[in-house]
Amino acid sequence: MLRRTNLSLIIDFIVGWIIGLSLLFFLRGYGIPEYRPVRATLLDNVVIILIFGCLAGILFGFIQVRSERYYQQRLPLGALLVISLFIHSVAIVLISGMIYLTYVYVFGLDDVAFGQFIRHPSFTVFFVYAILVNAILIVLRQVNLLLGPGNLMRFVRGEFYHPHEEVMIFMFLDLRSSTTIAEQLGHIRYSRLIQDCFSDLRLVSAYKARVYQYVGDEAVLTWKQAEGLKNHNCLRAFFEFEALLLRRADYYQDAYGMVPSFKAGMNVGVVTVAEVGVIKREIAFHGDTINTAARIEGMCNALDASLLISGALHQQLEVSSEFNSENVDTMNLRGKQETINLYTIEKTPSYVSSLSPNS
Repeated sequence: MLRRTNLSLIIDFIVGWIIGLSLLFFLRGYGIPEYRPVRATLLDNVVIILIFGCLAGILFGFIQVRSERYYQQRLPLGALLVISLFIHSVAIVLISGMIYLTYVYVFGLDDVAFGQFIRHPSFTVFFVYAILVNAILIVLRQVNLLLGPGNLMRFVRGEFYHPHEEVMIFMFLDLRSSTTIAEQLGHIRYSRLIQDCFSDLRLVSAYKARVYQYVGDEAVLTWKQAEGLKNHNCLRAFFEFEALLLRRADYYQDAYGMVPSFKAGMNVGVVTVAEVGVIKREIAFHGDTINTAARIEGMCNALDASLLISGALHQQLEVSSEFNSENVDTMNLRGKQETINLYTIEKTPSYVSSLSPNS
């Protein structure tokens, strides 16, 4: 089954290719020599742009999905770019064959052999331009991953330039027994373990989660309030990540001699969002909601809990029959007289995992 994150990547490539082909046809009409073996009407051009924009976007997007799946954790960004563009180059030749067949069967260009067609200057223009479009899309993809999915356009629109308030859910996710594991594995193997764990953590994007930051062996996840509450996404993200680690237990046991497990604390509330920094810009969240979520996660060991949430979040979630919740303690907030209730969350036998067998 095609994951939502993969589908989003393919859609990005479709949009990028439609824009790219539109720009190419526009430039050919204003200043760049017309090399096509036949003249096409405006309607023909629109049809070609839409059809081949979608086909090219699907093809190159799917190639990028597979490339990232197999190479992203094994190769640096430069090598990934080179390999991706090489595979895309092979695909471009296939696309050119499809264009040739279109000219033959749609425009009646049946007196030109395929070898003659690809030696035509128009093929060189298309080939170079296609490589350029794919390179730009791949680089934008990597920038978007560095900033967090969707944040690139939010930066461009200036959404974070002026601080504003949002109601958000925060999860602090931390590796259990991290100090002991680090001592057993050593620095390099321990860092590789963290890489593997956080690579598996990518599944949380299917539950609308965004990774705010990684701090050592801890990851901070965020949700917009409505998205985190819908279908209990904020709870499912934790349990599906936990389930995936167990499904990959053989790999972790062979590679590290142990199977990692995580604990998490969650809270919901108002935070201030702003773009900060000059030398390095990033999105920053400020407010007691974040500090409280971090302190809740810190209570997991004392309460022998894998997942602890605040009373405020528990009240908004309306926990379904798929989860057991229990009020286990209260916590005093530093510097305030206010206390908050803490709830443990566990799966019940009726819980239905959305992980596919091949996850």
